[in-house]
Amino acid sequence: MSQPLSRVLCVDDNELIGEAVELMLREQDDLEWAGWLADACEIEQETVVRRPDVILLDMNMPGRDSFEVLGSMRAKHSGVRVLIFSGYFSQDCLDRAIDAGAMGYVSKNDDPGDVLEALRRAIRWEIAISPGAASQWALPVATAASGVRKSEGR
Repeated sequence: MSQPLSRVLCVDDNELIGEAVELMLREQDDLEWAGWLADACEIEQETVVRRPDVILLDMNMPGRDSFEVLGSMRAKHSGVRVLIFSGYFSQDCLDRAIDAGAMGYVSKNDDPGDVLEALRRAIRWEIAISPGAASQWALPVATAASGVRKSEGR
């Protein structure tokens, strides 16, 4: 019997990003497209309807603060993994996101294979830091890849 597909929801104000993620997921045997939201205003309700296993959440979105969304998702939908999906890197944002409950950070500039690997790591409840972000983060890539939270490594 085959494994059920893991569902991915993309929350990003750029529709082209959503379309690119959808196209990338269509080629995967283990990941399924759960849809795209242009903002995070209804993310809790849409999580109930769309049942994602993992959410790619843009860091800079209109409507709601991403850190507030992370806290709300952790409180209301603790079984859903959230990865920050951003076009730029900020050490402070990454630290705050991990502390708020994100499973990691993925750069929109990463190779599609790295984005897919980050999704799969998050689905396994492992911290997923994209190679571009990990090289700028305070921990070496090997430590970040092992699933150790930054605060545990201090």
